[in-house]
Amino acid sequence: MKKILSVTFAFMFFATWSFAAPFSPTPLEISVQDWITYAFDGTDVDIPVDVMGKPAKCYLIINTRLPEDRLPHQVTNGFIGWHYVNRIDTTVYISGAYNFAPGSHTITWDGYGTENTSGGYGGTYESFDNVAPGTYDYYIWGYDDQSPREPACNFLPISFYWQPQYTKFGEYDEAGLPRANPLIWGNVPYMYDNLHGVGPPRWTAFKLELGSDPNDVSKLQTTFMSGFSEEDQCDAIPISFDPFDQNYFYNFHVYTEQKIGALFKWHWVGDGNAEIVNGWGGWDDLAFLTASRRGMGEYMEAVRNDGKYIYIASPGRNPYEIQHDVLYIVDFDGKKVADQLLDYFYTPFSWEPIYTNGTVNRMFAHRDHPYHILMGGEQHCMMEMVDASRLAADHGDDEYVMW
Repeated sequence: MKKILSVTFAFMFFATWSFAAPFSPTPLEISVQDWITYAFDGTDVDIPVDVMGKPAKCYLIINTRLPEDRLPHQVTNGFIGWHYVNRIDTTVYISGAYNFAPGSHTITWDGYGTENTSGGYGGTYESFDNVAPGTYDYYIWGYDDQSPREPACNFLPISFYWQPQYTKFGEYDEAGLPRANPLIWGNVPYMYDNLHGVGPPRWTAFKLELGSDPNDVSKLQTTFMSGFSEEDQCDAIPISFDPFDQNYFYNFHVYTEQKIGALFKWHWVGDGNAEIVNGWGGWDDLAFLTASRRGMGEYMEAVRNDGKYIYIASPGRNPYEIQHDVLYIVDFDGKKVADQLLDYFYTPFSWEPIYTNGTVNRMFAHRDHPYHILMGGEQHCMMEMVDASRLAADHGDDEYVMW
């Protein structure tokens, strides 16, 4: 990997700003060479690393590069035996931490691999042997742990505990250009009722422009989605804004007892009730089975879009007797493009029989990398990159995993 751009969020950012000024943090940029040649003869090899913008704590990681037909399927990983990995390469070396100021640096590797010798999480990593000659992938992973942070917002959560899909960042405007002031947007899940006592109530969509007073709740823009009900067990899933017209957003409605859901398009009405767009999606045209819920406010479907398609991940957490984890793909005209049973997230021989479905309720998509859907979730600790273009072209089955 030639270049890694790393900017860390924790609702604490690396930049200062005056109120109403553009939000423009200085990014950390790490650059390395495309190729490093090593003789695998026990000598040291130096790997140049250029750090720009911010200081960085860096690690060197080296992985195998296996052909597609040699990538493993459902290999047990983890010392208690209930993690699984699929179609990924093996990490043969992880370095210790290097603290680099902006400038040019070198990381030296002696050709030895490392392994976890303690048999536990975290572990003790020690050299074990020379890595066999071959072609490997290396990359430098790093983050800034030194620069002072300033609060960006003190009343919006970055996550609602196990429901992180409810808060997202809007980096681009409707023309696809970077915003001077990115947005935090999302909606309040059922189980939280409001945002830490400052409102708004559950089933309210919100957005906030970064760069203003982090304590100013009056800057929060809201619109309320009516029609959801605890009595009817009808819940709202995390919203996803239309990238081409951000006066609109999408929401997956779920009846938790009946285990059915449908995708709707909503019109944002500021400080009022949002309006469903008639003739787009809904129960007649975009209804799906979910088969995944334990009740209101738990284990939500994930919804994202990358400017090409809208993606809905419906987890198979419950009922556990059946395999269900499904990825639905919908276009912006409101037509279903594909649905795929996510076989690799189903582990029928897992350590706990009720967790045979992997609960895919984490999903990440970005318009800079269309069709690359990173998916994961509860119970199985797996993350896999799904190639949505393969599914849209109806390749399906075992060809949807990218690595």
